[in-house]
Amino acid sequence: MTAGTQAPQPPALADNGLISREIMQVNAVKSNTRIHALLASPEYNDISILIVSDPWWGPIGTTKHDTNDQHRLLGAPANPLWRCFAPPIDTQNPASPPLCIAYVRKDRGILAEIDPLSPATPFFFTLDIFINGFGFKIIPVYLHGPKHAEAAQALFQLPMIETPTLVCGDFNIQHPDFSDFPGAKVKSSALGREFAEWLLDSDLHVLNDLGRPTREARVQGHAPSIIDFTIVNGALFSLDIVSDWDSSFAHSLDSDHAAIFFTIHAPRITDHPTRPHRFVIDPLMEEDWTAAFEQRVLELGLWCTITCPQEVEELASGLLSSCTWATEAVMECRPTQRKAPRAPWWNEDCSAACGRVVRAKEEGLDRDEIRSHTSHLWYCIRKAKRSFFDEICSTARPDNIWGINQWYRGRKSYGLPTLRGPDGTLATTNLAKAELLHNTFFPYTPVTPAGRSVEASAQNAELPFPAITRGEIAANLPEET
Repeated sequence: MTAGTQAPQPPALADNGLISREIMQVNAVKSNTRIHALLASPEYNDISILIVSDPWWGPIGTTKHDTNDQHRLLGAPANPLWRCFAPPIDTQNPASPPLCIAYVRKDRGILAEIDPLSPATPFFFTLDIFINGFGFKIIPVYLHGPKHAEAAQALFQLPMIETPTLVCGDFNIQHPDFSDFPGAKVKSSALGREFAEWLLDSDLHVLNDLGRPTREARVQGHAPSIIDFTIVNGALFSLDIVSDWDSSFAHSLDSDHAAIFFTIHAPRITDHPTRPHRFVIDPLMEEDWTAAFEQRVLELGLWCTITCPQEVEELASGLLSSCTWATEAVMECRPTQRKAPRAPWWNEDCSAACGRVVRAKEEGLDRDEIRSHTSHLWYCIRKAKRSFFDEICSTARPDNIWGINQWYRGRKSYGLPTLRGPDGTLATTNLAKAELLHNTFFPYTPVTPAGRSVEASAQNAELPFPAITRGEIAANLPEET
């Protein structure tokens, strides 16, 4: 990785039509400090996607609860520059927290969403990534614990053939064919053999440099090993757009796992990538906007009589499109800033402490000195956050206390948890959840009319016509005429 202090430039197309984005994967060893530093330090400005195995997942706040006023919200470290994605499971269950997460930079033109067909497991999940219109999948992985073999079997059964796919993380699996460095001690195991067979049968390719271990030995009697892998499937490997694989123990901030870096060069799918923009609403342009709106309404022929519910929907849609058309025609358009806000509490002391941890590892200092620099980084981050929030609290007044209360609770993307449908698919978006709830509680049931046909109805006897005499007719005719 090329570390620097300059902020990255906005996304631009290379001469060959590719957009390059750097991806980092690391085992955070449940360190809150380590993840905060990776997200906030300028040392990692080049990173666009961060894949974290064994993340810190703990209390990040409290929320209202029916019976417990100390009900805790569980989550991972947050940063306004990044969006965090976790497996689509019950993330508030402390007995089964997510074991891998992914962060995506907001200002790099990357669209990401959880694959709704991905299995719901703490050990891995699937992200759909779109860069420059090019779509591929990333599967963050952390196989660990008593269910290690069971989780590995579930991963081995996951289909990943047709769509370009990256599988990244800590597998905790070794195999002699994937270790080629001095001092490697790899014993053959059943799970290791299954791992090798899975790679072969699924046409998967390991990008690791097999001469560089990804985990260092810190316990006497242990040896360095390669258990963190970067794997691509045949569909992605054939495109030859993933390159520059590298690893660095220094940049993992004293984790016993190396930080792994590689670059994906996304091809141009659309000739004219959409550029985010906004319209400046000028009250002085009200008359022009109204005239443009009325003109568009007349062009669409919206002044008509409503005769059915479908026409109501068409009229509402037409009015909304007319509003949009008038705004685009009259109001000033400006491109939005691609720069996302940084963590407001991160300061120069934090950056300096983070840099010292990296340099200490690069210079090969002993463990005590590295641990001292790591502890100082933790101290700087804690001090900076406390000072920032103390300043926020000092500005609290009766007229803004509720605004501060709403601010510290943050913004939720989805209020409902991920739902599983009867067919096993997962609903992760608001629209999918609404459709699933509607189909579950208000299912459409075709109704057969209860009425019987005329032939099946009971036939009554015909009533006789009343007798009318000629005298009655003669007496009534003069009155009618």
